[in-house]
Amino acid sequence: MNEGEKNELLFKIYLCYLKGEKDENSPFGLIQSLGFDKIQYKNLDKSFEFSLLESDEDILNTCESLNIKKSSPRNKSDVEINGIQYSVKYMNAAPPSIINHTTRKGFVRIANKLNLN
Repeated sequence: MNEGEKNELLFKIYLCYLKGEKDENSPFGLIQSLGFDKIQYKNLDKSFEFSLLESDEDILNTCESLNIKKSSPRNKSDVEINGIQYSVKYMNAAPPSIINHTTRKGFVRIANKLNLN
């Protein structure tokens, strides 16, 4: 699993923790619904030790127990929190790009607009 996928799953595990804690001060406020693609994630057990997430296998097993799955590359978002869909981006694995999934036709159109060869 690459760093972006790994960190997306770790973030979703943390969201399950926030939901279970009923933390009204989270960046999303009180998380009442959490999931993706009509699948609700389970709450993380309060006694869970994040330090146990050492290997990819540990992360995947925890995700399976919480109903968390990696979203498809076809999806525009990765997780739904309180009815709002969010896209998760990990910025430390590779330099950021502003041209995500742009086709050759799109590059040609912009190059022509900017009078570039």
